[in-house]
Amino acid sequence: MVKLLSTITDIGEKAESLFNEGMVILFCENAPKELAPYCVLHRLAFMKEDIKSGDILSISGIYFKITAVGSVANKNLKELGHSTLVFDKNTSALLPGHIHLGTLDFMPSYEELISIGRQIIISDKVERYKKSDSVLKR
Repeated sequence: MVKLLSTITDIGEKAESLFNEGMVILFCENAPKELAPYCVLHRLAFMKEDIKSGDILSISGIYFKITAVGSVANKNLKELGHSTLVFDKNTSALLPGHIHLGTLDFMPSYEELISIGRQIIISDKVERYKKSDSVLKR
């Protein structure tokens, strides 16, 4: 089941440097002005259930297993559209707002993963999700 669906709407000019250090800061389009340059901004279509370890995050058809979810990550996503994705395979969250992800044998390039219009999908299993399905009923 798809738990979260969101679409990237803008990318801060400093977001790539954070990606190169293994993280992506997500924030809804109303991110604070001082944080927006570091963020991947998105429009949350829905969040049906809390995210947990073992779920799958997909961006651009590239899948990552969620290995840890911080204690406030779900609350922050629901209320602010905010979380930090950390590509490090940690099985316990280092900070309360972090979502840790397993990495592939190779890490996709920034351009392969992050682009305006791409969907972020979190589900309890690998989902094949067509763009036309983005108007699912909430």
